[in-house]
Amino acid sequence: DPVKVTRSAVQNAVSVGMGALVAQDVLDLLDLADAVLALSYEAFVGNPSPFDPRVAAACAAAGQQEAAAALRRMLAGSTLFEPGVPRRVQDPISFRCATTVHGTVRAALAWTEQDLEVELNAAADNPLILAEDWEIVSTGNFHTGLLAVVFDALRLALSQLGDISAERC
Repeated sequence: DPVKVTRSAVQNAVSVGMGALVAQDVLDLLDLADAVLALSYEAFVGNPSPFDPRVAAACAAAGQQEAAAALRRMLAGSTLFEPGVPRRVQDPISFRCATTVHGTVRAALAWTEQDLEVELNAAADNPLILAEDWEIVSTGNFHTGLLAVVFDALRLALSQLGDISAERC
């Protein structure tokens, strides 16, 4: 049925294209979330020890070291790093766990981007024409199951980001 073939290919292309746009939006959102976190640390006179490179390396959770490095860059030159400046030894969890949560979003986004790249370069046609072999074969390449899974994971990571941001308020 040629109509279904065309519809499948178009739906796949639309899903992948929209997914790529969403991934870019999430990347922009993550940059904004990092900036808000840095400003929150300044306003709260927070303890920067959670984004000490040794702390991030001690856990090595995916994305955490990158998130910690982003915060250190944003707060470079801040008085928060001077002895005696942070007002607490241990800040609330919404501050202490922020780089872990931001790292989770980074890890989920990396997984999403990896699968998006595969899908953007995939032949999702059904049937698929193998010109070199002079063959036409039936496929299921239009099914983007993994793309759905990675976006679900990204959605869960973003919900944690929203939660921890709201808790800081």
